Amino acid sequence: MGHVPMDFVSIVILMCIGNAAGWLTFLYIEGGGVGLIQGVVLGLLGAFVGGILLAQGLPQYGVVSVMIGGAFGAVFLILLVRSLLVRGSR
Repeated sequence: MGHVPMDFVSIVILMCIGNAAGWLTFLYIEGGGVGLIQGVVLGLLGAFVGGILLAQGLPQYGVVSVMIGGAFGAVFLILLVRSLLVRGSR
């Protein structure tokens, strides 16, 4: 399996994607129990995990795989935590 190094540009891209995902979640998903700070933190964590995993699985695409993985990871983690919070409040 190939390896895509996490250079400075990849890390900045993941931070931007994670912040954007967290902020958009805060704006557009009402009643989900995810606040602004929690959404941004979850977005950052999800972006890093997803970006690293997809970059390792698809190294030939380089930064593009980091961006796509980061977006999917951020959205997935935010929606997962949101669903657990909503389910737990019932």
